[in-house]
Amino acid sequence: MAKHTREDIENNYEFKVMKRILKKEFPFITDMRLTDNWDDYNSLYFVDITVNPTMLMELLNIPDSPNATRYIRRYPDSVAYLSMLFPTSFNRDDSISNLAKQVQATMTRVHQSPSIPEDMILYRPVTISGWEPDRQFVNT
Repeated sequence: MAKHTREDIENNYEFKVMKRILKKEFPFITDMRLTDNWDDYNSLYFVDITVNPTMLMELLNIPDSPNATRYIRRYPDSVAYLSMLFPTSFNRDDSISNLAKQVQATMTRVHQSPSIPEDMILYRPVTISGWEPDRQFVNT
């Protein structure tokens, strides 16, 4: 199998459909891109998901307060779990963790969809490596 470039993968039909569906179903998602070390792995494509923290907090009914946003501002780069962007007290009901699982389930559903033409399917499944807050939020 030929070596694929970042551009080959990010311009792939399935990748584009997946990104568009994620942004539609989860409006707080502003971007999805391959991780910097995506080509270190042979069985999965790892992506970073960029989120708009303000929209995410509205969806989760998290108040826009210094306490709620302290981790977002402390960790402007990618974190492994969506719940790491907020204090633990905001995920007591697992709402943040469950939301992350829904995003991953949507990605899996797209990858397994029979409506994607066979010659346009990605070579590997896509999974979330990290979540990062939109730079506009962090820099305010």
